[in-house]
Amino acid sequence: MVGSSLSGEVVSAAVGYSSNFEQKNLLSQMREAELRMYADKKNRRKEKEQTLS
Repeated sequence: MVGSSLSGEVVSAAVGYSSNFEQKNLLSQMREAELRMYADKKNRRKEKEQTLS
């Protein structure tokens, strides 16, 4: 019974680590997408200004 409790804790720790890593990865991807979107918006604004000039 002690062994099964310990293995349960190890599994839950591994799953917790995995989901935490996935969350950080997802947040990183969201941040990259946000920066790309901002850069695209900035580039479009520049192109529009050049077209109007």
